[in-house]
Amino acid sequence: MAAPKPIVIQVIDSLFRGGAQKVVVDIVAALPHCRHVVCYWTNETDLKPELEALGATLVRIPFYGMWSFPITWIKFNWLMRHYKPQILHSHMFVPNLLTRTLLRKKFKSVATYHGECLEGTSLKARVTRWLEKRLLHRSDQLIAVSNYIKTYLQAKLKTTQPIEVIHNYGRVGAPASLQPYLPLRMVATANNHDYKNYPMLLQAMHELRNQPVTLDIYGQRMEQLKVQAKEMELHNVQFHDPVADVTAVFSAYNVFIIGSKGGEGFSLALLEAMNSGLPVICSNIEQFNEAVAGQAISFDPVNVSDLVHQIKMLIRHPEQLESLSAVSRQRAQLFSKPIFVKRIGAVYGKPTDS
Repeated sequence: MAAPKPIVIQVIDSLFRGGAQKVVVDIVAALPHCRHVVCYWTNETDLKPELEALGATLVRIPFYGMWSFPITWIKFNWLMRHYKPQILHSHMFVPNLLTRTLLRKKFKSVATYHGECLEGTSLKARVTRWLEKRLLHRSDQLIAVSNYIKTYLQAKLKTTQPIEVIHNYGRVGAPASLQPYLPLRMVATANNHDYKNYPMLLQAMHELRNQPVTLDIYGQRMEQLKVQAKEMELHNVQFHDPVADVTAVFSAYNVFIIGSKGGEGFSLALLEAMNSGLPVICSNIEQFNEAVAGQAISFDPVNVSDLVHQIKMLIRHPEQLESLSAVSRQRAQLFSKPIFVKRIGAVYGKPTDS
């Protein structure tokens, strides 16, 4: 009779198709020898089919804001007694807080930090940092998705507690189609958040409206951007609903662009584009520099003229696309699925029954 699989509980806010949530999917896929229980609380369930296909058990727990935290805490304690996990892995602030305040601790506690989560000067932001500092010791293993986030955490939390860096990896999609070189067919694949800096990309496309360049954007929460694009009469920009595997559309484009001004951890969208051999235009923030290591066209995320200049230079010298494609694919091999699986497997180890 086969031994029962060790139980792993993943805790995250939602099943929204975002970077942190996709990492949860990747962890579940990487460790089929475990039984995975994924706890979440919002009604966004984009990734539910993928997790169910991997055999994960999905449990929605009540959370409606910090005022409801006691209710969530009681429910989660009951779940812990019911499932008796060997590993408890939290992602982002509220899940970290929830898992670090449990009464009984008969499991290995892992926490992953996916981005710049400790910003702001408001009372809420200060309380968040204070709680992280006070409860940090209750996590047995801390993970950062990039060297940048590791340094960020050490500075914000003033901690000497070990933090392991496990980079995300990008799924490999259809090879980029570079011929013909022009027009430049740019693609962006991130959901709309303030730090994604989409208004700057729209402004750049307005200034490039008479140039042979187009931009297609795949993602959610695009309503305001669509209004802006209509007001600016941007006929060179198109919006698309998100797709389950965005790498499947990469063959229609010859440039990937991402212009975040901060907030990132280690962009899955960027890694997916690199893995497909798409030449990259990205803002010069440290998180992206860690990924591309100078092997991309970069620009100042607060200087639209710089971005326009970089795109115009590529239009004048489109033959660069071939070499940019080659270095994208080569660089992406440093952040591959086998490396991720090995590193996350080492963190989990071979848990035994409690």
